Amino acid sequence: MATPISSSSRNALLPEGGQTFYNNIPPRHRLERNRKLSILFKFIQLMITVACLVLFSAGGQLFTDIKTTAFTYGTYGAYIVIPVFLIAGFIIGEVTPVLLVGYNLFGALLFAFVGSFGIDSWWGVQMDLDHISMAKTTVIEHLNDMKLMSAILSLVNAVLYAADTVLEGVILNDNYTRN
Repeated sequence: MATPISSSSRNALLPEGGQTFYNNIPPRHRLERNRKLSILFKFIQLMITVACLVLFSAGGQLFTDIKTTAFTYGTYGAYIVIPVFLIAGFIIGEVTPVLLVGYNLFGALLFAFVGSFGIDSWWGVQMDLDHISMAKTTVIEHLNDMKLMSAILSLVNAVLYAADTVLEGVILNDNYTRN
């Protein structure tokens, strides 16, 4: 039960727990980043990116466009290095919400592009293999399948980065509206 108390110019509501809410309005729940959950989320994204890089290193030989290959390696390389520093920042308590929202949004877009490039390239090689009557196309098929798996994992990572963007954006919005 709450006991109303009056002080000079404000009315306050004093609940049994001892907290005081001015003007009889309890504060809205304030969202804050859960550091352990953020570290786990970034670690999962990092491991998926490492898996994408390993699979693409084997299957990426089938890419014919050097710009697409460079873009893919650049995306994987950047998103292996940066999360390591973000995880270290989470561990020491560093707070960079605006930067993190932009980073996650950009990561979602980059991984979506890389995944779509990989699936498009896989499809092109599959179509070419259908017209070749070689008996030993298994190596090419194996490399092509590795490239496909890398593309699928890239799309999964894009979804994870998009979800992380939404979560960090809600936390950022809540922090700015409360301050």
